[in-house]
Amino acid sequence: MTRTLQLLAIVLLPTYALAGPKIAMPPLKVDSNVPANIGKSFDGHLRALAGKKGGVTTLADVAAAMKKAGVDGPCTTDACAIKLAKAADARFVLTSKVTNSDEIYSVELSLYDTALSVRSKNGEALCELCAADEVNPIITIAFKELDAALSAAAPTATKAPTPPKIAEGMIPVHVRTVPEGADIRIDGELKGQAPMVVGVKPGTHDVTSAKPGFATAQRKISALDRPVKITFELEAVAAAPVASTPKEPAKSHSNPVTSDKVGTTVPSPELSATSSAGLYGTAWGMMLGGIGLSAVGGWLIDLDGSVTCTDGRGLRECPKVFNTKGLGSTSLGLGAALVGVGLGILVTESILVGGVETEATVTPTPQGDGAAVQIRGRF
Repeated sequence: MTRTLQLLAIVLLPTYALAGPKIAMPPLKVDSNVPANIGKSFDGHLRALAGKKGGVTTLADVAAAMKKAGVDGPCTTDACAIKLAKAADARFVLTSKVTNSDEIYSVELSLYDTALSVRSKNGEALCELCAADEVNPIITIAFKELDAALSAAAPTATKAPTPPKIAEGMIPVHVRTVPEGADIRIDGELKGQAPMVVGVKPGTHDVTSAKPGFATAQRKISALDRPVKITFELEAVAAAPVASTPKEPAKSHSNPVTSDKVGTTVPSPELSATSSAGLYGTAWGMMLGGIGLSAVGGWLIDLDGSVTCTDGRGLRECPKVFNTKGLGSTSLGLGAALVGVGLGILVTESILVGGVETEATVTPTPQGDGAAVQIRGRF
């Protein structure tokens, strides 16, 4: 008998677990299909479960807290939960409801955490075709779904940093930098990184801020009879450009030279393929033109002195005797010069493109009444 009473006390009486956070629990709400005495047994069972998680309020305590907070009813809103938790000095507010429809019992639990400002609810908990005494296990299952919410750690309050102690007679200097983390020197002595507070002797001091990637800033302060606050807004500096290593000129596998006269070679400039093609055409044009001009000159020299008089006497003084030697010599010389220049250009281009040594000689030679042009070259 004694053991039975102890078991009933465990189920029906609230259990306090001082180690856990306090839970404020308004009376369990039931609909008209659940008898009042059965609803009280549900309430007692739920309070016993909540008591194992923390210090749950008794019916009398929660009634007093609700009166103090000025709330009534199930208190299902967040605003009501916050008021009730404050009045009951609790972290959680647990509201509950059991309904019955055609012997199908439904259990609804809702838990509001004032520390995290979070509301958690159980999933669907039903007991179909159940007797009233079979509902308590369903309440247990529904409550177990709130275990994680009840076990959540409360946020820890951030402890304000303890201000550094300033020696008597020293003036505190508060130094802040944007961005933070810059090295602070006072009168050349490193004091630490900003933000910081350091004591200095009364007087004038130089404060310097330095941070990699930002321009060094310096300011002069006068620390007299009151604390000094100083803020450095650091300016970012552009990274120094990386010096590029000059590329070595491509080494040629040949020794390109041009020949301006026999036996003398000079380095040749670099020419593009387009300019080379143009120069080749010019060179060949000059050579062909020079050959033609040389041929005309030779013909004019050969024509010099020819008689065309009709009387047949062959007199030199005949008005119709050709006197073309001077013009022919000039034409021959110009033609030879054009051939020489064109050949020189052609040879030069061949050297630039092919990378070989060449030499060439253009020699006009008068022969009797005519002239011969000799072109000799070595490629």
